[in-house]
Amino acid sequence: MDKVTIGQKIKSRRKELGLTQRALAGDKMTRNMLSLIESDKATPSFAICEYLASKLKLPLPFLFSGKDDLKLYQKNECISLIKQYFNNGSYDLSLKYSKELDFD
Repeated sequence: MDKVTIGQKIKSRRKELGLTQRALAGDKMTRNMLSLIESDKATPSFAICEYLASKLKLPLPFLFSGKDDLKLYQKNECISLIKQYFNNGSYDLSLKYSKELDFD
């Protein structure tokens, strides 16, 4: 499987949420700059990545992972939390997050 770029993830999520480039760009960047980012012709700064992740309701690290499956990424993050809570003796929190995992 090919790695998925930041630009591809941003464009895909923007379309999934029904946002225009202008709406996503807001006052943080121009629509043209967003277009360049989405087509991988420009690299966004970390601050812009933080802004875009927030607007797109994505975990920031997901933008930097080479993987395309957001649900898988979220499950892996949840599993890491469960392990951390379990290892720290927070069994109630570990159980709570275990029950929230979606296995579909």
